Amino acid sequence: FKDIINWILKIPQMFFRYMRIPFSGFGTVVPQPLLDVPQIGPLLKDLWGDDKLRGRTDLSFELAARGNDPDAIRKTLGGNARFEIRDAEVKDIDMAQLQKIVNEIDNDLKAVINAANLVEAKTRLDQVKQKFSTIKNPEADNASYFSDITGTVQIKNGLAQNNDLRARLPFGRIHGEGSFDLVRLYSDYTAFIKLTSKGEVEQGKTYEQMDRTPFKIHFKGPLDSLKPQPDFSDYLQAESRNALDDAEARAKAELEQKADEKVEQEKEKLKQKLEEKAGDALKKLFK
Repeated sequence: FKDIINWILKIPQMFFRYMRIPFSGFGTVVPQPLLDVPQIGPLLKDLWGDDKLRGRTDLSFELAARGNDPDAIRKTLGGNARFEIRDAEVKDIDMAQLQKIVNEIDNDLKAVINAANLVEAKTRLDQVKQKFSTIKNPEADNASYFSDITGTVQIKNGLAQNNDLRARLPFGRIHGEGSFDLVRLYSDYTAFIKLTSKGEVEQGKTYEQMDRTPFKIHFKGPLDSLKPQPDFSDYLQAESRNALDDAEARAKAELEQKADEKVEQEKEKLKQKLEEKAGDALKKLFK
């Protein structure tokens, strides 16, 4: 992020360049344009010097600000915006690499469920937790592709808030929420990602309909040096609990089965003894 005032001052000029609408200078209000941006990448590159997000974009917003200097304008900036980005490409986040981490966690937890006994299950679970206690953000070898990214933004006194971001992946769904402080140039934003099978995606399930535990990606820090920070702690905790519950249920079922088998064996022994006694009694009766 460059100086936010440059961003604000460039907005009408960018509209003129990319959307071919009249531009007669910047005032204190940008009044509700509804825009179809052919590609958002070139627009972001002109605004911020980077095109980490690409895709065809529908954008509508209303912004208002007042003041005689950049700080005053940033602090009074307010309004609303709505966006939809189709066929989006996001740099610096390699969802395929993150999916590999999720798959590795899931595979290791299967060993917990299939342990020979509960003691072994707990030992294996401790090993899994230790293994994934610290997970570094994998190098983004490739960009991530999204069918669409949608959401709305509310801005008040330079604080931009978004609580309804939705994004669709070929193999998952994303919900995002958080804020961007345009005065301090600071981000506090979190994306919640649910990865799933191709079948669920083809069924058109939404984020809320998917019965999966999400992991997180935090975007927290200064805007000019913002880096994604994957967080699997809640995912690991929830899935570990599920794996241990399954292991305990499996162990309980095996104990119950053994107990039932022992009862049946005792019944069979008792039956044999009764038959033997009955046979002895008959033999004595017919002597």
